Amino acid sequence: MVLMGDELGDSVVIRGTTYRVGFLVITKVITDEVIQVGEILKIVLRKNQLLMLVMISDAARNNLGFFEALPSGTVALLPYDSLADYKPIMKRANNLSYPFVLHHHVGPASEE
Repeated sequence: MVLMGDELGDSVVIRGTTYRVGFLVITKVITDEVIQVGEILKIVLRKNQLLMLVMISDAARNNLGFFEALPSGTVALLPYDSLADYKPIMKRANNLSYPFVLHHHVGPASEE
């Protein structure tokens, strides 16, 4: 939830990487073939914490090697440091279901 006093923005640069409204971020890696992504709706600065308001989508790799995302309708406010990967992905479609590729391999978190 966005609170009184939060600063809202459309972009931010963190360690040389730009995050913008409309970009995708990986929020969770389930397997090498199934991930969860969030489309950035707003960048939120709360005191000294960076948050991203995102529309969550589940994505599965298709037979061509692309991920196909389908928005779930769920909106979440996630801390930047909770992202599963810090490389944003440009969303190249405006339709309900959209394909994308990863820049590099992102695997599930190891269980220790």
